[in-house]
Amino acid sequence: MSDSSLEGERFKRAIADLRALIFDPSLVCSSLMEPEAAAELGLSPLTATRVITTERMGWGLRFAEPDYQRALKVALERQLSSFTGQRLGLYAERLLLAHLEALPEHRVLAHDLQLYTYTPHKRTLGALDVLVESPRGVEHWELAVKYFLRRAPSASWGAWLGPNERDTMAKKLKKMLGHQLPLSLTREAEEQLDALGLPRPESRALLCVGRLFEAASPSAGGVDELSARPLGYPLDYPSGAWARRSEWLEAQVRSAQERRWVVRAYPDWLHSDPELLMSLPRLTAGEVAAQQLERGKYLMLSELDAEGRERRRWFLLSDDWGRSV
Repeated sequence: MSDSSLEGERFKRAIADLRALIFDPSLVCSSLMEPEAAAELGLSPLTATRVITTERMGWGLRFAEPDYQRALKVALERQLSSFTGQRLGLYAERLLLAHLEALPEHRVLAHDLQLYTYTPHKRTLGALDVLVESPRGVEHWELAVKYFLRRAPSASWGAWLGPNERDTMAKKLKKMLGHQLPLSLTREAEEQLDALGLPRPESRALLCVGRLFEAASPSAGGVDELSARPLGYPLDYPSGAWARRSEWLEAQVRSAQERRWVVRAYPDWLHSDPELLMSLPRLTAGEVAAQQLERGKYLMLSELDAEGRERRRWFLLSDDWGRSV
């Protein structure tokens, strides 16, 4: 994303990625905001907090409106033309800001607002992702794009690892619900907002998308159906599959079905747009197995059907992935 103009393939991908942010189901179920879930995660219940869900249906309808399309193109140009980062979360935040700028009933008051404590020394507390004024009032929004894989059958979110093995869904939920969202309730946040002439948020909201990956079945053609689900598991969420490389390749060799795959190099993980997927090299299983794993640990893949649409999302992992955790 280093070119200065937002044209062609780059613009198409930005639109496809924004549509994924808006249309994909939430990775976090609203029941996680209930006291029972907070207690299980070891957190205090946080009042006036919600998962952003209902308004996203209305947002999706805006893509057909010419005024929104024109405003979005200008906003995307402003947000992305100078953006050269490679972090998926920061890129998704730029997409969300562009979308909000294109909505006349929303107004972004601040974003990435860094908060500090000065006792006894200056220390970073964190940052408010977005302070937005909408028909709901002034809200503090947090955005997260996350991908987690269930390492073993378990009803605990602690069994869900990030592809780099360092993070778990349990840790992320605690950070989002126990630290990031409550930041706007701190004295430091109130003092800094007052000093900047910004209103204090009346409530907090979470937009969390991504994907959950189950271990592949022995045939590597589906995922294991596990009855144990963690509290707040989004039942309507389409899951992906994961497999270690040697096991995956062995299953592909045994399979009579010829599959075609495309590699989803980070940070190109959001969209499932058929046109964009068709522009990527379509590989055989043997060609995929020869690819170098990102950070030596993982490779995201899209498995395509005969028409080039994404049938399922996969993580291909190193043979030692998750064994020492």
